[in-house]
Amino acid sequence: ANSNTPGGAGSSTFFSQMVHLVSAESTLSAICHGDCWVNNFLYRYECTGDNTEQKRAVDVCLVDFQLIRYSSIALDIANLLFCCTTKAMRDEHLNGFIKLYTSELFGWLKLLCTNIPEVCDTTEKFAKLFRVELKEYGCFALGLAMDIIPMSTCSSENAPDMYLNMHPDDIEAGAPILNFPPNDLCREKMSDIVIDMVDRGML
Repeated sequence: ANSNTPGGAGSSTFFSQMVHLVSAESTLSAICHGDCWVNNFLYRYECTGDNTEQKRAVDVCLVDFQLIRYSSIALDIANLLFCCTTKAMRDEHLNGFIKLYTSELFGWLKLLCTNIPEVCDTTEKFAKLFRVELKEYGCFALGLAMDIIPMSTCSSENAPDMYLNMHPDDIEAGAPILNFPPNDLCREKMSDIVIDMVDRGML
């Protein structure tokens, strides 16, 4: 990213870049979940056929709206795409995921909105604009990955107690310090995210 983009090198620190990305208003800004990853999805399953062991998801809803915000929809989607999938899945399905998401969302916009802005008044325009915003704002997911990936790959016996010996005077303004021990899976996932973002021009 260059210094003129929200995630560019012109920002003084990585954390300040994150703050800028989440507070910037864009063409596709909307009310977003803010903590959109798989742990905040609640699924309902049904058995398939006579096999009670095989189940498929038939419904899903979002939970935990503590970080709800008005921002680019690309922030939530980037979090899902990069923090909740593997590189192999992204390599094979990322474009399909984006196409499905943009076509479904545009269908609901046509149904619910009386006036869609000309800049995104067709499925093709909307999909193109979303890809632009994903490229511009998607590196926000790297910052969230620094929290989510170590936490989700850490074994329970090695996980630190984040509240142990915490004192209000020890908390400084800025990015929180999460002392999750590193592990091989975490290193692999973080490396894959960086590689994918560089390859897609997001970093």
